[in-house]
Amino acid sequence: MNADTNPDLLDDLVAYTNHLLMNCVGAESTGPLFFVISKLAQSDPACKARLLEIAATTLADPELGNLRAGVMSRELIEFLAHVFRWPELLAFAELRVRSRFHGDWGLAAGDASSGVREAMRDTWEDWDLYQKFEFAPDALLPKSGN
Repeated sequence: MNADTNPDLLDDLVAYTNHLLMNCVGAESTGPLFFVISKLAQSDPACKARLLEIAATTLADPELGNLRAGVMSRELIEFLAHVFRWPELLAFAELRVRSRFHGDWGLAAGDASSGVREAMRDTWEDWDLYQKFEFAPDALLPKSGN
């Protein structure tokens, strides 16, 4: 697989996780896919950049939760925030709190922005939902050059 196709694969995986979540499927189905997505982001800078672009679009959206093309679920954003602790994700969350909640994190309780901040912590409660799926997703990814 050519590295140029990884962002396309990533977009497909994000869209598929959105589809699963819109159809009331939980971590049992999305957890393994989240790990595959994280592996792509870890191995390909273009995938990391694409994920950050999608996360920024998602967190800027006043209708967060409308899982249409070009956005991702708050569950995936929180998962990525926990796994990678990317400061950009926290910056996107802070921007959302400033623009939607007048900078008041208390008003943002329950919002995805607060979820990102919580997920950045070692003690993030939702990690237990995903930890059982932690595996070597390399086996699911096409090999380079194929």
